[in-house]
Amino acid sequence: DPTVLFLRASIRLARGDAAGADADSERAAELARSSDAQAQSQAFCVRAAVALEAARHDEAGELASELAALGPVLLPALCSGFPTLAEVAWVFRDLGREQELSAVLDATPIESPWKDAAHAIIDGDLVRAAEIIDEMGHAASAAYARLRAAEALAAVGRQRGGDAQLAQAQSFYRRVGAVAYLRKGEELVGDSAERRRTSQRQ
Repeated sequence: DPTVLFLRASIRLARGDAAGADADSERAAELARSSDAQAQSQAFCVRAAVALEAARHDEAGELASELAALGPVLLPALCSGFPTLAEVAWVFRDLGREQELSAVLDATPIESPWKDAAHAIIDGDLVRAAEIIDEMGHAASAAYARLRAAEALAAVGRQRGGDAQLAQAQSFYRRVGAVAYLRKGEELVGDSAERRRTSQRQ
């Protein structure tokens, strides 16, 4: 049940159904608490992502602490298609707790491209993270990394690079109907256009 619920929560979040994602992820986390590390790592990650989207940072922080407490078992526990260690890394990055996850990764003896991608995310090398994930063939996770890379590049004035990343992300999101992420991309385009107009006026 936790697996089905957190997967549906992720789909609903991508489709803009915040209420549905909230209900599903809450139930998934509740059921996972009496289950194993695999269910907990996955359900807690998705629940934390949903909480962050709703600006419930305290709740997301508590879930991040539970993820960190899993220690080196975190990587092998994330053994299904979604969420991956990359999604866990976004949670810690968005909470400003990158070093905490880095310590967990450093204590994990298993070497994996997912570990490399997670390090790239928490180190701020977002394009590299997207490339690593793309090489593994995980289209959904790669698209999100490219969306975040586009946002970061635009924020430092690297518009051309950001546009390239955004185009790849939006191509995937259009195919799967992820309207929430498409809206984020549209907002990013609008913000970039406004920055250009401001720069021209100055």
